[in-house]
Amino acid sequence: MDLFSLRAPLMILTAISCCSCSPLLPLKISGVEGKYATFPLTVPASFQPNAVKFSFVSSAGESIAVYDRVAEKVTVPPAYNGRVVYNQTTYEFQLGPLNPADAGQYSVVLVDAGFNLNQGQTTLEVLEPVADVTIFSSLPEAVEFNSTVILTCSAKGSFVSYKWQNGSAPVVVDGKHLVLNGSQLTVTEVLRTDLHGPIYCVAENQLESVMSAPFTLSVSYGPESIALNKVPDDVVLKEGSNLTLLCSAISSPAAELKWLFDGDELPQKGSRLVLTNLGKNQSGKYSCVAYNSKTKRFAVSQVATVSVVGSVNLYCAQNVYVVDKV
Repeated sequence: MDLFSLRAPLMILTAISCCSCSPLLPLKISGVEGKYATFPLTVPASFQPNAVKFSFVSSAGESIAVYDRVAEKVTVPPAYNGRVVYNQTTYEFQLGPLNPADAGQYSVVLVDAGFNLNQGQTTLEVLEPVADVTIFSSLPEAVEFNSTVILTCSAKGSFVSYKWQNGSAPVVVDGKHLVLNGSQLTVTEVLRTDLHGPIYCVAENQLESVMSAPFTLSVSYGPESIALNKVPDDVVLKEGSNLTLLCSAISSPAAELKWLFDGDELPQKGSRLVLTNLGKNQSGKYSCVAYNSKTKRFAVSQVATVSVVGSVNLYCAQNVYVVDKV
């Protein structure tokens, strides 16, 4: 009997239940729709197959040929033409590009020159590709210490799990401030550094991993570290001189700055208060107030005390120095 006469027996063998099969194939193989799945065969070194049959087993138990090789003659049905490749060196089948209809049971039967049989079955699952990974926020913007932000990662794909990154570092959850629940990351009493990131969501399954576009949420904070400086930095200034007061504060968005003189608000606003040709009536206590319209918080600077005095002339009369205040 030559190997070509084995076609009919092989057709029957592939339909036989594989209860006593050797581990020719892994129990389960996964592939992604639109890509290729690999069926690795574990063939003993002493076994040299001369005939190979690769079949799809329908849900009704029908065996549908995918690839049939006897000696050097290969038969591939039209539905699988160009979609199946067999490597005689590595004993691997590749099938693809996959579509959902390819999912199901597959069997492989090998026969060597001595008519020894090696057969196995496996299940192919076809996964939907991971795609459209997007981050959504429960808030358009947040206030430090006040807001609780829920970030939701949305993705298409089969058996998807989620990971979060802040820049290149993984987000470390603690169960209180940062809580991960499936596709949601909850940040309680958000800090300015929590979501500055940028933040990424990684959606993945056992075959694919896809990262979202970078996400940054605006977190308002401050004002804080308010500072007041005066130029010149003298407590006593001569009448007619000039004085510049500078105010700064850490705040996001930038704080609105107002000026107070002896507790009353001045019409001037901004980070610089310039006083020229000082008069004695401008002696007093100066301070600035920073206000953040997003956080609704205020910060008041230290007080700068200024004393304006008249000019002093000294002259000598009969060895007596006389002081006149102008």
